[in-house]
Amino acid sequence: MSDDYRTVPYYYLTCPVTALIRQVNLSATNLEFCPIMVSVLEIVRAVVKSDNSADKLTIDGDDYFWKVRHGWLVDSGVGMKGISISVWRLPGSTRELVIDFPFSVFGLNRSPKRTDLIAALEPAIKAGIVAGWRPDSRGRTFRFKLPAE
Repeated sequence: MSDDYRTVPYYYLTCPVTALIRQVNLSATNLEFCPIMVSVLEIVRAVVKSDNSADKLTIDGDDYFWKVRHGWLVDSGVGMKGISISVWRLPGSTRELVIDFPFSVFGLNRSPKRTDLIAALEPAIKAGIVAGWRPDSRGRTFRFKLPAE
């Protein structure tokens, strides 16, 4: 590869990780011979996973996956809206449950602790099932507004 930036392909300038992967031509057979690239790929996979993956929660022996949709916000027509969380049995394969928590559950805390989220999420999922969400079905999103206590 030339050191002159005018002859370097565009992707080498925009993403050094992609450039390095393409330059080394990584495959399953030569990956073990390149410890630097193994480390880089592990970091990239961890970053991608943390941004896109849902957390797992087991309730009564059933696994559910969940992800925070948004923290609290101010809606001009409604006022203060609480945190909203998406829940699935299998993300992308089963019907999504969107739980809208009332503002009073977490208050001004935009990023509640994971333990607090799970403590509030477990009874909310059970309430969503009672309200008509069928976790193993497919179809459009089931939106459930948790009643204020």
